[in-house]
Amino acid sequence: IGAKCLATLSVEKSVGDVLYERMDVFVGFLEESGNNYNCLDLKETEKLVVAIQLAGAMAIGNLANSTERVVKMVEDGIVERLMELQKSKNVNVRHLGTGCLNNIAVPVALREVLCDKGVLDSCLKLIQEDTNAHVLFSAVIGVKRLCASAKVQDDFLKRDGLTLLLNQRDRLNMKEHER
Repeated sequence: IGAKCLATLSVEKSVGDVLYERMDVFVGFLEESGNNYNCLDLKETEKLVVAIQLAGAMAIGNLANSTERVVKMVEDGIVERLMELQKSKNVNVRHLGTGCLNNIAVPVALREVLCDKGVLDSCLKLIQEDTNAHVLFSAVIGVKRLCASAKVQDDFLKRDGLTLLLNQRDRLNMKEHER
């Protein structure tokens, strides 16, 4: 419950400034493994881990609202931790982790750096493998945002990203009127 409260409070600018100074707490939420909850059964531990990861990702996504903060997040390795969330078995964690990366990709100056860190590849992998519409939409938005950089556009084309996107409608069995 405390993690969710912190995530909610992170939306307020004045509170966000204070919370940003303790970003390590939210990064810790992303890395939650459940190893400290031996008193719970596996299913309850998994639910708790997901809740903590979601709260951490929500807070980080909310705090990624200024170029200064986002640059610091990139420098502090938060991007790599968010890309780990994209590999979660939980669809909500994948979706929110990808959404956070989208927020971090807002400053144009960082888009090439994010591509070099593997964000384009991780989004393309989600587009290729995931079947959840929310995750796919978020991944496509991430690719679109990153491709505002000419260098990232070139990388996207070299990775055959356009063909990948076009093939998804067939893979997902979309009806003609849904395309």
